[in-house]
Amino acid sequence: MLPEAWNVEHNNRHHYCLSEIEDPDLVENNLKDVRELEAPLFLKYLLVFGAMLTWKFYYYSPNTYKELKLARLRRTNQPLPSGAEPSDAVTLKSIALGTNPFYSFSEFLAVVI
Repeated sequence: MLPEAWNVEHNNRHHYCLSEIEDPDLVENNLKDVRELEAPLFLKYLLVFGAMLTWKFYYYSPNTYKELKLARLRRTNQPLPSGAEPSDAVTLKSIALGTNPFYSFSEFLAVVI
């Protein structure tokens, strides 16, 4: 995780938007896929437990980098990428599937990892 990305995500975005949809750490928003999944409750708990063990690599690193990219776009008055929703979580899954509009998997590996 990049320290400058964490600074943007945590110190700026999170602390100024606590419990709002713009808060990048809003659990209710970030786990909406699990909540909407048509699966037994036990499986949902299992998914949440797995997320607890891997959240920093799976969720936090990609999202802090997304927030850094968003801050750079705002600072240079550039428009958001097509299909980008700033409040949506970016995960390794969305990066690997190519549904992340902010950066590619190769950029994530080269810059963040």
